[in-house]
Amino acid sequence: MGCPMNYSDLTERQQEMLKDCATPEDLLELAKDEGVELTDDQLELVSGGRFDLAKWIDDFSRAPQM
Repeated sequence: MGCPMNYSDLTERQQEMLKDCATPEDLLELAKDEGVELTDDQLELVSGGRFDLAKWIDDFSRAPQM
C-alpha cells in the first residue's frame, strides 16, 4: 500500500506531529492544518479505508530521517 505523504516533504515538527495521529481523520486534519497538499489518489487511499495508519506510522518511524 502506498505512502500518502513523502517523508522527506515533511518538516521535523510535522514528522513528530504525524506520530500523534491515531486515525486516518487525524492524518487528513494534520495535512490540512499544515498545508500539505495530497493528491486525489492519496486522499482516496486515506479516506477510503484502504490505508493502515498504524503500519504507515510504524514504517515512518523506521524510515531514515533527513
